Amino acid sequence: MYLLPSLQSLQLSAYVGISRLAALLGFLKPDVFGAEVPKVVELRQLSHLCNPSHMNAVFHEHLLLNTSFNQMNDVFNEKSFPTNISVSVINSRKFEKIPPQLQKAWQQSQLYLRQSLHPTCTYYVADGSSGELYNQPGMVIRRVQQLVYKWRINYHTFPTVHTFREQETLLE
Repeated sequence: MYLLPSLQSLQLSAYVGISRLAALLGFLKPDVFGAEVPKVVELRQLSHLCNPSHMNAVFHEHLLLNTSFNQMNDVFNEKSFPTNISVSVINSRKFEKIPPQLQKAWQQSQLYLRQSLHPTCTYYVADGSSGELYNQPGMVIRRVQQLVYKWRINYHTFPTVHTFREQETLLE
């Protein structure tokens, strides 16, 4: 409900230079931060938040979000998604920093994705919050490693060598 005005205010503060001052004084924090996130990533996020052209692109992308959804719908109606491509959805049960209306819309869009667009997709639910998925990416990395390992087993391609213990954890 207030997403576009808040993005527009971030864009304006980037143009004026207020966001740069706020970042230098420690009032502006990046969205993804924590012990496992490299400092370079945090600094890059702050740089993007202070860059007027980047904030302009973010604002216009959100402004034209419905157009993007309509284009995606046209593509899916024109040509169905290939069945030989596997789709995995990783989600969390808890959301923070997201208004309840957006949480509901996000959950409905994921349900639509799983049931209508990709009924054969593999769905994983993390026990932690959505912020933990970004700040502590270990769970996502393990899931991706498991999917790649299972694909290699199915297609008999093993370009990397795994220890016995790694194989056990990847098959779980």
